[in-house]
Amino acid sequence: MPKSKKPRKKFRTKKNQKKFTQGDIHIREYYQVAFNFFIRKYLENIKIEVLELRYKLRSEFYQEHTIIPKSGDDAFNFLKQYLFHLEAILKEIISSHSPSFWIHLYRRVGVDVLHLIVKDNESVSPMTINIVRNFMEIAFLKFGDLDKVDLCLTKDLHYNEILDGLFYESHKDIGLSDQKIEEYWNQYTKKSEIILKDYKKIDHKNIYFLEGIAYEYWKTTANMRSIAKGGELSTCENFFWRESRTDDLNKLISSYDRRISINFKYLPTAKGLITYDEIESNNNLFYTVYNDNFVRFSQICSDKKFSNVITNFYPQYVNIDNFVDSHKVLEKPFEKKKKYSIKFCLSFFKALSDVFIEHRGLDKSTNSQDLDKNIKLFSILQRSYTILPLNKDALFTELKTKILHFGFSSTEIDEVLPKILDEYILDKEQQSIMSIWSFGPRPLIIENTFGSLIDVAGFSTILRNLFFGVRENQTERGVELERIARNFVEKNGYTLLKDRILKNNFQQEREADLVIRVNNSIILCDCRSIESPVDLFLGKPSTQIARNSLIQDKFEQIESLKKFIIEHPIGKNYDYSYADKIFSIAILPDPEWIPSLNKDYWINLDQDLPKIMSIQELFNFLDKLTLSSA
Repeated sequence: MPKSKKPRKKFRTKKNQKKFTQGDIHIREYYQVAFNFFIRKYLENIKIEVLELRYKLRSEFYQEHTIIPKSGDDAFNFLKQYLFHLEAILKEIISSHSPSFWIHLYRRVGVDVLHLIVKDNESVSPMTINIVRNFMEIAFLKFGDLDKVDLCLTKDLHYNEILDGLFYESHKDIGLSDQKIEEYWNQYTKKSEIILKDYKKIDHKNIYFLEGIAYEYWKTTANMRSIAKGGELSTCENFFWRESRTDDLNKLISSYDRRISINFKYLPTAKGLITYDEIESNNNLFYTVYNDNFVRFSQICSDKKFSNVITNFYPQYVNIDNFVDSHKVLEKPFEKKKKYSIKFCLSFFKALSDVFIEHRGLDKSTNSQDLDKNIKLFSILQRSYTILPLNKDALFTELKTKILHFGFSSTEIDEVLPKILDEYILDKEQQSIMSIWSFGPRPLIIENTFGSLIDVAGFSTILRNLFFGVRENQTERGVELERIARNFVEKNGYTLLKDRILKNNFQQEREADLVIRVNNSIILCDCRSIESPVDLFLGKPSTQIARNSLIQDKFEQIESLKKFIIEHPIGKNYDYSYADKIFSIAILPDPEWIPSLNKDYWINLDQDLPKIMSIQELFNFLDKLTLSSA
């Protein structure tokens, strides 16, 4: 993702409203004037109200949990109980409407809500925004009432009923007569759009309260992860607790946060494998992620007409051939568990995404003008969902037609497609097992009165966690990561030395997974495909301790390899006597927590460069090394 930019205010009030300059395009939807009016009239004190709610939530919890544990499992369990307390409040509010209702409303509210409701000294980084938004999405899916019918068509409501009267109020506020408002609304009724049926002003306000609760949820999980790394809880005034860190721990956590926020040029999965984002064929899956860096749409579509527009979502692609190839070691255990292949699964995802794109009018075969395509792409990136007028049977038929073109037989599709559809259509059984903090299992399809809601913003989480519960040969998985890493090193033009079994002149040998030469520097790499357990994100101390032990073992291994080469710079099948610098590192798909500031663990602490790094950090390091040696 591009670097973070200054967040914008999505809705302009009368006082600071700017005129659109020539070249700007403003696409007005039925809710926009009404929501702008709502913000000005009803949200003047929303920050104070949200902070008061967060205070109330903690004080209520404290009444039943008056002893605040200091550290370890006791502190972890205390905070986990608070998560349950927050989930109960989320459920109480969200269960008043359907998941489709909440998604329709939430994705018409700007991504930068957090800036309006948190304290000035609280974190609102792009990653925080992303996590909070995804907590909200999962909460809507988990707690929304699937039996509620709270969407309708524009023709079903009178103009003064729309959005609890906000449509009428807001247009009166800008000086329109009743006749003009009715004429204006008639333009929408001709389009027969799907709109909110049972919207109340409190629902809109609840979006801000819910995001405040979701932020409290994120902050609690952040506390839990810090506790696992050595932080402590302490009591402070007004029944609150706070997390205390030593200066060293604070430096380590800050460094780790910066490292996990870099731009990754591959998609990591929780199984410790990666798929690079090189587009090597047309067999690509389109999906979206939250635009938490506030990238301007003009940068996405290369059209200056959209210079002042920022979409809620950002486009992403993954090459299906690359994904299948990089996870082929998981093929047999995946198929044993799921009863369908990885290739069929990804083909189903692509078929669903393609149907979504075509329904939104962005079919690649269209001859429409670039401006029209960009407007349609803009619409897609604002919402990232569409409601197809198809029930389950009709959707099956539509998807089957697509998947047939991917080379699967009609017999196989008839056998497998119903299974995978059931897995990704939201139902009450799935709601019961969904977890907010682990982001899943996440559905892609929500059935409602008007057909099937298709949500392409769900693919990112699904792809990362696709192999959850799959039991594979870990040694084979490690060998696979080595193969992928070597291939990409060569594709990027780096010199990959042939000999990896390094034999000295004393009948001793050591193995490196990759040996890279950059001018007069040698980089010895050990690949490690470590699975990321869900408890690691939550911050379970025992899980973090076990992880630290793995990292320590790996550190000792790479240090001994470096010592071997320094003591024996020339061997039977290698000669590194020319090397000015020798680096011995371990590489993993994701950045790893480094538990010490000791310089022995770091290549350069000031540059956030540890000896155990992600593959992306490796390539960034190689780039810098190349420039410094030029």
